[in-house]
Amino acid sequence: MQAESTIKPKSYYVENCGGTAEVVLYENIKKHTRKDPETEETSTYYTYDEHRINVPFRENLSQEVKDNRAAWLAAAIAAENAAAEKKTLEEEIASLKADNEIMGAALEEVIAVIAGGE
Repeated sequence: MQAESTIKPKSYYVENCGGTAEVVLYENIKKHTRKDPETEETSTYYTYDEHRINVPFRENLSQEVKDNRAAWLAAAIAAENAAAEKKTLEEEIASLKADNEIMGAALEEVIAVIAGGE
């Protein structure tokens, strides 16, 4: 996910969430400046890609991420892609259910006309 901040992120962050941990990895960090049109002041901000993965918390997790950052980044990206694919499948199922309801209603109308109804 693309993100922006006035604070430059470190390469990763591990947050203990009570038994689980959220590992956040940052890549493609770029420094930018912009000028406020009203005050003419220049400010610095950073853009970057942010990837998150939830795992069971353990005491040495931060060191594991530091020692194997590339593997953790690949795992986080794979988890994000799997979540996006799952959402797409859920959307497809919902669409098929809606289509099924429309076809069922149309079929009932056809049956009613053929059977002598309205």
